Amino acid sequence: MLVASQPWQRLDDFIRVFVLFVYATKDEIGFDPTVRLVMFQNSMCYVYQVDGRFFWMIKPLFHGRALCMTGRMTWVWEAVEVGGTSEEEVRKEKNGGRHYVVKDVWLDKDSHTEGDNLNKIYAALDDVDVNHYKWRANVNMTDGKSLKNIISDVLHGKQYNQYIMGINCDQRGKLTKERAHGADLDPKIFDTELKQEPPTETEK
Repeated sequence: MLVASQPWQRLDDFIRVFVLFVYATKDEIGFDPTVRLVMFQNSMCYVYQVDGRFFWMIKPLFHGRALCMTGRMTWVWEAVEVGGTSEEEVRKEKNGGRHYVVKDVWLDKDSHTEGDNLNKIYAALDDVDVNHYKWRANVNMTDGKSLKNIISDVLHGKQYNQYIMGINCDQRGKLTKERAHGADLDPKIFDTELKQEPPTETEK
């Protein structure tokens, strides 16, 4: 990746930034120790380690602003659980080759993982009191139950899991450092989105 900037006004600022990059740790530069680049089937692929398990990234499903140097840099992958990070271990698919969705983001200091958010939803559902609401006298023609009783059974039996996509495993990695004091947020910095040129007369 080639990074360019506006001309430096002060030499000491340039030297300070250069030294910070030289002495930065791999985590501070952006290397994720849980992500491995592996040779598999004559091509390079990613293998993620999540909560002690390994997942081979088959193809990206979403990668919004993933090549930018700022922001959450979200990747969403279609993946298969494998035995490890070597080429031989990647060949050993687990769970019958079952496909998973893996979401990878850089977390800010106060951000929450998908697991955190899902647990909050479950906790909120556990606190729902069906008697607090007014219900129509609708009756399900299949089992003769009212809508209130159906929802009550789902909540009390914690059957809502079947209506919400579950999280198989969750891991919190390194956190992004807090924004420096006095720094201004610029969402367009290092924006990699392509600017499409207007069509010519022959292309219309």
